[in-house]
Amino acid sequence: MESSPSEQMLYNKTTKRFTQAGHFYINSYFIETRYPTNNQFAAIEKHTGCPVSTLRRKFCRMRKQFPLLTYVPLRIINTINFLNSITMEEAIALKTQILDANTYEFLINPKHVNEKITINEISSFTSNKIHDGKYLKDFMSCLIKSDNFNHSSKHDSFINITPACTTWSSIKESAKNFCTSHSINKLRIPIHYICLRARLPILPSTLLEGNVRISRLCSTNGCIREEHIVMENTSISTGREHCGGIIVVLRPYGPTASKRILKIQPCEHGVQHVDGDSLNFSCRKMQVSILDEIAIAYLDSLYKTCSS
Repeated sequence: MESSPSEQMLYNKTTKRFTQAGHFYINSYFIETRYPTNNQFAAIEKHTGCPVSTLRRKFCRMRKQFPLLTYVPLRIINTINFLNSITMEEAIALKTQILDANTYEFLINPKHVNEKITINEISSFTSNKIHDGKYLKDFMSCLIKSDNFNHSSKHDSFINITPACTTWSSIKESAKNFCTSHSINKLRIPIHYICLRARLPILPSTLLEGNVRISRLCSTNGCIREEHIVMENTSISTGREHCGGIIVVLRPYGPTASKRILKIQPCEHGVQHVDGDSLNFSCRKMQVSILDEIAIAYLDSLYKTCSS
């Protein structure tokens, strides 16, 4: 929010529209101050070049659009703005540096599998569909450092960005310029934010509005697996924390034989997701229902009836 209009255009007086940088500035200002004073409106006009009358209408529309706006911490605002100040190529290079500097493994969060089965037996499940045990093992696996499971639920993986930025050479100049212009001594950036930025040309300004956030389908702090990192409605993201996950119905074939998958039910958050396959966007947690002898006998009777 410190750069001047001469350095970066925020409002196009010809089209009478804010530029992308202008939207970031206004959204950041709105999060901090929903009802600017006359003096503050005058300062915004001077900074952006947008007339006060237009600014008043815009803030009024934003208040109506986001009546229950979720507060976005300044550190998140700075993180999003920094990641959008670097190029996609820089983000990819930074992600590569992080992966090279650490040991990540594909592991299943033991808290996300109920006690009816063990993690090791998941891959042995059979199915007459593509969603077999190998699929489930991959579906559930996080890309994570193994010691992350030993920390408290609030532990996460960050990197520190400073004006000197001696550790991360791929973004050294960009970090120096951003930290200096924003008077930031240190910025802690979640690694999964970097992984998402490496996939996208730019992070959308909706992340600064509070109604959309970057979340993990696995609800596992420290996971940086690409398939687990999404942008979604804040209410859906918050609800994942307490979700039981998918429901897997299994049929046993004796103590030594592999169990057979009869059905996989997506979780409610996967069903609510608007971007495609409900199972793909389901929480990476697994509830298991193993059929008892009565249920198996009933199913067998149905099969016999259907085949006769």
